Amino acid sequence: HTLDDVIYARENERKMKWNPRNGYQTKPPLESWMGKDENGELLATRETELGRINLALGVFRGLMDLHEGDGATDMEWLPVVHADLQAKQYLVDSDTGKVYLNDFNRCRFIGKKDSQIPDASNVTLATNADTNDATHIQSCPIYIPTAPGYSRSPEEYNGAPLTEKVDIYSAGNILYGIITGNKPFNGERGRHIKEDIQSGKPPKVDAAIRDADGTVDAELSRLLDRVYEADPEKRASAKEVVVALEQLLEKVLAKIEDWGEESIESINEENM
Repeated sequence: HTLDDVIYARENERKMKWNPRNGYQTKPPLESWMGKDENGELLATRETELGRINLALGVFRGLMDLHEGDGATDMEWLPVVHADLQAKQYLVDSDTGKVYLNDFNRCRFIGKKDSQIPDASNVTLATNADTNDATHIQSCPIYIPTAPGYSRSPEEYNGAPLTEKVDIYSAGNILYGIITGNKPFNGERGRHIKEDIQSGKPPKVDAAIRDADGTVDAELSRLLDRVYEADPEKRASAKEVVVALEQLLEKVLAKIEDWGEESIESINEENM
């Protein structure tokens, strides 16, 4: 199953789709195929606060490994750009609830080049032993033919040089679904959606969710703002998102340990 099957499980349970063998059918309920933990809770779901945090962590941990390496080698890691990030590109193991990044047919490798610089006083230098020329490392930009839909970043639609930050913006669309249970722009495609993205107008989370101070969803919404930043240089990295999510997870687990999960839910309802 894909992450799309988990995030939009309830919508998929209602929507009739044509199957050549069996005619119109809905997808089976999430509970029928997703495993449960020792407390009887679904291993992967967006219907609990912990579930939403863990799904988001699965998304961005996969990206962090792709962009920065898994730390298993001392060699410099050259970022890999997935370039087609959508919820359906992640697989979910129903036996463990773990999320795995998949489908790399559009990925690009970011190369690096040495370039001579006239004034190297404020950069990290590498010195050529033969010529004694100061150089620094620069990333080579990549260009990818754009594709339709709402899963693209502003810089991709604008034909600008691309970095791994295109994946972060696209991952924002997945995080949006995790928070709201809805597809960005209601799943619409078309020129008006492209124009909104180009002009830095991402889909908005409902104010009732964003402004509910003290809730996990309010924290996730603020993190979403950093992910949806139109300027890729200001956009959060996968590692920064993972660190923020891990801190949020620790805070929620500490509250659960102190008061119990039911108390946490009631506190959040009062804050809303």
